Amino acid sequence: MKHAAHMYTDAAIRGDYKTIDQMELYQSMTALEQDLADCINYANTRTDEDIGDWGNTKQSVNIFEDTPLIAAIRLSDFKAVHALLRSGLCDPTLQICPNEYISDRYTMYDSDKKDALVVSIKIRSDLLAKYEKSSAEHQATEIVKRIQDATKIVSLVKVTSEMWPKAKYCSPKCNGYDKTKDRAKHTNRMHGVKENWKSQVESVDLLRRKLASAVKNCDLDGINEAS
Repeated sequence: MKHAAHMYTDAAIRGDYKTIDQMELYQSMTALEQDLADCINYANTRTDEDIGDWGNTKQSVNIFEDTPLIAAIRLSDFKAVHALLRSGLCDPTLQICPNEYISDRYTMYDSDKKDALVVSIKIRSDLLAKYEKSSAEHQATEIVKRIQDATKIVSLVKVTSEMWPKAKYCSPKCNGYDKTKDRAKHTNRMHGVKENWKSQVESVDLLRRKLASAVKNCDLDGINEAS
């Protein structure tokens, strides 16, 4: 693909104003898409420190905290999770590290890294365990609703994860002094998305159909269990 400036020049020489208009629209849309991707996948950072006996910092590491998607999963907020995923820009492969670092442990193991699917399965498992221990009827009813939402969320995240390649910058660890440089630009996109707006629209449309199907299947399972 030619550099955008060359394409503008060629179109201008030909007097092809329609192409120029289309290119300007494409440039504005891709810029907006990038801004949305950066916002929808934003995560704060925390610094875990190993403090010595004399109050000195022996070692420290910067770690990305929850993305908006993982925060919504923790709350079992089905509507929020659905809205984020159906955007087609919410990357489910970004990881967090919920474990606090301790003085005798400086290594981040693979088992410490959790993506959205792992978190959603864990939340559902915790809710099921909580339901088994619940005694009050009103408490049990509330937990059942959250379990139903958590089950839908697991299905949605599974469907979405299948459509996303693992981001090269998915690690929860921030390297260097610039805490944001590892995820300064969220460039990861769904499988099949190329450098044109049409492929993104087509992939989003496919994703939304799959999400709708997953929700429908969950609702049917719930009806069957109730009957």
